[in-house]
Amino acid sequence: MQVLRDDAYKLFKRRLLTGDLKPGQFVTQKELADMIGVSMNPAREAIQRLQFERLLEVYPKRGIQIAVADPKTVNDAYDFRILMETQAIRRFAERALIERIHKIVETTESLIRTFASSPDNEDVLLDTAEGDWNFHEEIIDFLDNQFISEHFRLNSARIRLCQRNNGQSRQRLGPALEEHLELLAACERRQVAAATKLINRHIETSRAFALGTRSA
Repeated sequence: MQVLRDDAYKLFKRRLLTGDLKPGQFVTQKELADMIGVSMNPAREAIQRLQFERLLEVYPKRGIQIAVADPKTVNDAYDFRILMETQAIRRFAERALIERIHKIVETTESLIRTFASSPDNEDVLLDTAEGDWNFHEEIIDFLDNQFISEHFRLNSARIRLCQRNNGQSRQRLGPALEEHLELLAACERRQVAAATKLINRHIETSRAFALGTRSA
């Protein structure tokens, strides 16, 4: 049963991140359950988890509303990223094993090649976006702080919903992955100040896209 519950949650979340469910849209619990082909109990539990992550809101007698990211929410989410990722990249640049850095470089280069070969493929887009966030989560996890890692993932889920629904993912992914390689090169050289500057620029560029103040 636990596998089914987890699957329902992952399927709902994927639908959110594909843009099948739009910000502000109202749906019923039954509509969501039918959408991914699960019974009501796992659907209910998945909805509770997504509500906790603030990706949707449940209103009695009105239904379930997909989250809407206003500018204040977007700015708050990116401020949190800067605070957490600045500290994380410093430690990563100082202490990460070179072998670990090289492994992330290989993964990033593979994502770049795959995305460049099929930029219009929706599955490739989603997988590449997942890989993009995996990079940031690995840097955050280097802090070895479960509380920070958990809240970073909750925050990133809200950002990803905003990115996907304003078209940022497709526009921003390629350049963002290239910026990851720059970051990793600075970390490999143990250039802590340079890595810190790069991560701040990287996040601020993403913020500008999310707020619609910058385009590709």
